[in-house]
Amino acid sequence: MKRNLLIPFFFIFASGSAIADYFDGNDLKKMMDSDRLQDIGMFRGYVAGVQDFNNEVLFCVHENVKLSQSSAIVQKYFSDNPQTWHLSAKELVVRALQKSFPCKK
Repeated sequence: MKRNLLIPFFFIFASGSAIADYFDGNDLKKMMDSDRLQDIGMFRGYVAGVQDFNNEVLFCVHENVKLSQSSAIVQKYFSDNPQTWHLSAKELVVRALQKSFPCKK
């Protein structure tokens, strides 16, 4: 089941940044706050896609970090930074993960 949720996100992120910026923070916020399992799955899949595509490039998430932890970090970032919700969802997820998992220099 998890694998099937991530397949669409692979194509979104593999096909270029124009498509990856389809969602803004307001869209992602609606998904994360929804009671619908489909929306929550989309939110978690989006976080997973951004994390998988950018890990060890823009941030360094340890291999033992679970998706539930990464998703909670993004939710906390959204809660603490409502002034940024108009930005692209990808940028906001990257910012959240960079803050929590910076790469060592």
